[in-house]
Amino acid sequence: MRSFPAHIHYANIPPHVQCFIAHGSNDEDVSVENLGILSNILMSQVGRPAGSVVTQIYEKADHNLSHGAMDKFMDQVRSWLKKSEPPVLLSESIPIKNALNGKRGAFIVVEGLDRSGKSTQVARLVETLEARHVKFPERTTSIGMMINSYLTNRCDINDQAVHLLFSANRWEMLSSILQTLQRGQHVVCDRYAFSGMAYSHAKGLDLSWCISPDVGMPLPDITLFLDLDETTATKRAAYGEERYEKKAFQSLVREAFQNIALLMERSGARWERIDASGSPDEVWQAVHTRVQNAIADAQTSEHLRSLHFCFAALGMGMLHQIKTTATF
Repeated sequence: MRSFPAHIHYANIPPHVQCFIAHGSNDEDVSVENLGILSNILMSQVGRPAGSVVTQIYEKADHNLSHGAMDKFMDQVRSWLKKSEPPVLLSESIPIKNALNGKRGAFIVVEGLDRSGKSTQVARLVETLEARHVKFPERTTSIGMMINSYLTNRCDINDQAVHLLFSANRWEMLSSILQTLQRGQHVVCDRYAFSGMAYSHAKGLDLSWCISPDVGMPLPDITLFLDLDETTATKRAAYGEERYEKKAFQSLVREAFQNIALLMERSGARWERIDASGSPDEVWQAVHTRVQNAIADAQTSEHLRSLHFCFAALGMGMLHQIKTTATF
């Protein structure tokens, strides 16, 4: 941290970065009043999670925290960080058991940018595994028809309302998905909650808010993220037919997916990045291998984990800050 006062510098610290502020009581350079000002600057930031700013005064320590104060400071920082790093996606159990043979179906999700080849790989998975195909948004329901009107530019809806519609669309399909898995049939989803989070986050909405409506939804046994840069995606057939298919916006979506991948990996969830720039057959080889491994693991388990969000973990400084937003 720079010497105080440096109000502009501290005000620009991103709200997802946690701050532990130390002050020595014998500090002749920085007064305790300035310590309070600094804390207030940080805590007033929009989107800063509660508990992400901590202040500590060390008695008889100087500006450099000498005479053992620095060691005490570092020990307390390590302890604080350890306590504040619970998983973002916590393990709440959703029981799923096939009464006939005990082997449930695997829940497989394919994610990626628009025109990244998801539909091709999903179709091959569905055929190979004799799986049920679920595509989000499911546009045949009443909620899905509203979403379809929005995506095809036939109506305008504000970003928050659209996000909640997408989430509601997933919730209305949940019961039938779980029933399919319980019968022992695999389910392959073309997009899931992570797309909803990424696309809304790319519009500038707070990631914690974007996650919240899907808390309680099951986590997939495996999520395959088909990674393709937005420039390559624009060259593929039919690009640009729908609202979100714009190169600049897809770049923001890709960045948002990187944030979500970090959260997934930190939670211990199975998130597999697949290079989607190769031929369909090359991509398929990578997809098929990873899915087979996930199925083997799923069939030894009688439950799915559910999505549960913990605010504290967003303050760990792991996320990329999306500074640009898009409007439509």
